[in-house]
Amino acid sequence: YETWDGLNHRNPAMRIAVNEQIESLPGKLLIFVHYYPQHIFQEEWVYNRADIDGSRVVWARDLGPDQPFYVLDPYRFDDLPAPPTIEVMASEYIKSIRRVQPEGPYLLGAFCGASLIAYEMAQQLRAQGQGVDLLLFVDPMAGAMRSIRLTGRLIRRIGNVLGVDPNRQLDWFVRLRYVSRVLRRAHDEYTEHANRLMRLWREEHPRRFSLLPAATALRQDWLAVFICVASLYRPRRYPGKVTYLLARENHDARNLWWGRVKVTENVVVHTIEGTHETCRTEHIQSLVNQLRACLNKAQGQLANPST
Repeated sequence: YETWDGLNHRNPAMRIAVNEQIESLPGKLLIFVHYYPQHIFQEEWVYNRADIDGSRVVWARDLGPDQPFYVLDPYRFDDLPAPPTIEVMASEYIKSIRRVQPEGPYLLGAFCGASLIAYEMAQQLRAQGQGVDLLLFVDPMAGAMRSIRLTGRLIRRIGNVLGVDPNRQLDWFVRLRYVSRVLRRAHDEYTEHANRLMRLWREEHPRRFSLLPAATALRQDWLAVFICVASLYRPRRYPGKVTYLLARENHDARNLWWGRVKVTENVVVHTIEGTHETCRTEHIQSLVNQLRACLNKAQGQLANPST
């Protein structure tokens, strides 16, 4: 979009022109933005919705050629009889990153539940003799960890006794999760996204009324499938350094699958502004500043191994 070069963020007419051009383009859009040094982030007018996966337009800051940044897509569970384990997913992701960068050291980062996969990736990379110079988690969350683990173990134990295959066990899990969500009247960005996907599925697959949605519809909730997998994961203690960026207004972020976050010699904790949702929308600059500082420190260590 070379015609946007020199766009003045304070000019309403230019904003309208850009938005009109975006509206005229088909499909999903990923738009890279390069800011001038004098740009004022408090007057920002382009930002992502919390539900990036469901957004038609995604804005990304151009970090420049000296800071490549690779994003791994969410693991696709479509058409799989049963989802793979966290260990298998991590192994597949490692193959992807090593096709781009065959040898370490690596800088890994993850947000929310994806931190679980990044945690296992770091374990496997170290086991392969590769260095991980940065393992950074942005507001990781485990949710109702104890009940999730208990539910997963119970379903697996009963299913194995009754000879029920993993595919059916997954159906049991997503149904129980749906009932629990309805009874608790849970409402957040993730439930909204899941409900939207299930509505689309039902529109494409009309059927007679039933109290519970079909298991295939419930599997549209990617997070539910992922949580089922996570319920069976047994994380090992990570021997390297870990950095956490925790949202100030999210008090549940310190209880994770591998234990409670505590500052130690190998654990660094930084606070970023906002909630689990607004830390990456309204308060994105706080996140950017801390992330940049962590990257600069890690890259400084790469340039000066003795420090």
